[in-house]
Amino acid sequence: MSNISISVDDENLSYLNSQVSNRSKYINDLIAKDRATKFEEKMREGYLAQKNNSQMKEEDRLWEITLGDGIEDD
Repeated sequence: MSNISISVDDENLSYLNSQVSNRSKYINDLIAKDRATKFEEKMREGYLAQKNNSQMKEEDRLWEITLGDGIEDD
């Protein structure tokens, strides 16, 4: 773990002190949440790009044909 020094507005510091007992954990949690949100956004963008890609749609269609291969009906 690394230490940093940051500056915050007096009002934000007062709020932070009134809400949490561990400022470092709170800030770490905020950063982790922001990173997760940005990762999810990038994943969503990637899935949408993949969904709208006509070449990928054709590839998916070709693979879907094989879904039942080797499965016997009883």
